Amino acid sequence: MKLKVTIKSGKVSQDITLPIGKGTQTFKWLAYAAAYRLVHDGVRHGGRHLSKRDRHTLPSGTQLLPKDMYTEDCPFLHPYDVIRDHLADGSAVTVVLFDTLPLDDYGAPILSPWAVIAFRHDESHKEERGRLIEKKKLEVETFKMERETQAMIARMNIEKPKISLMKTVMAAQLISDDIIAATFNEEWT
Repeated sequence: MKLKVTIKSGKVSQDITLPIGKGTQTFKWLAYAAAYRLVHDGVRHGGRHLSKRDRHTLPSGTQLLPKDMYTEDCPFLHPYDVIRDHLADGSAVTVVLFDTLPLDDYGAPILSPWAVIAFRHDESHKEERGRLIEKKKLEVETFKMERETQAMIARMNIEKPKISLMKTVMAAQLISDDIIAATFNEEWT
């Protein structure tokens, strides 16, 4: 199984094809693999083995911690879901990495919802992780419902001229209620 992965880190973006075997790994693993490939392909080392067109360097202090992961059809991929359960061979996925890790007033890292779910496992963060998982599930459901509604509207826009034509053709063949009432009265009186 191979995936088309777009890796984004600040202003740097790289498209790769990533072989993932049978796809039994998690999305967290995929995020780490994408971060590794960004480094392995020479980004941090000046891109020595990349073509000049593809060379780019990351700013110093760049944190290659996964920030988010999504596809065109799904705004959130749970870090611990198995890849093959959600994606097929050749699917496109986007991995976003922190370009700098923001810190709060106390110097603690401020993680994205995806990163909190993926990396904060201690008991003190259990409630926050659960809340974020529910929020993201709702976000995915809302996204899918909006997509279905848009698809239905698009289908209706395609079908409206056909329906209009059918009404015109069928109008002459339809029997009005007045004719039915008159026929009923004639036969039963």
